[in-house]
Amino acid sequence: MQNMHPKGIDELYDALWHQMMRAIGRAVVNNQTNAWPDYFNGLRDLTRRLVAQSTTSGLTENEKEILIRRLVERIDQLEKWWPDQKQANIGHSKMVTTKGY
Repeated sequence: MQNMHPKGIDELYDALWHQMMRAIGRAVVNNQTNAWPDYFNGLRDLTRRLVAQSTTSGLTENEKEILIRRLVERIDQLEKWWPDQKQANIGHSKMVTTKGY
């Protein structure tokens, strides 16, 4: 957050969400985890700490609470649609068994 200089809560939200998506993308590409529920819980915790402890954002405590809520809700939405390992394995096994037909 210290390197960002957004003009308001919406720009800060967009900047933070963009950085989160890049981090999640790197985790996927680099196979950093198979424990996605733990990953998303850690991301929520990090988000809460990062925003709450920020002194450079210029946000009031109320604005910080709103920003945290918005980001955590967005993480919740992403996790809701994230394929779990069982679904990923089922899809993979179907691909393998139907290959060549």
